[in-house]
Amino acid sequence: MESSFTHCPWCGVVLDTGKKFADDIDLIFEKIKARQEKHFNSRIDRLENQLDMLEEELSRLLDKVHAV
Repeated sequence: MESSFTHCPWCGVVLDTGKKFADDIDLIFEKIKARQEKHFNSRIDRLENQLDMLEEELSRLLDKVHAV
């Protein structure tokens, strides 16, 4: 059968055109992308919190140095 056939020429059964497979693959990649973005954003948030804590700690240390 030719790849352009949408129906079997002998029995008339509708042939899978691959569109469902492509749609399924697209959905999978969309889910992967969403998880990557969520993980990335979560990691950025954690890094921002760590930087804030380090900045506060550095400020306290500098305050002690200036007090001496």
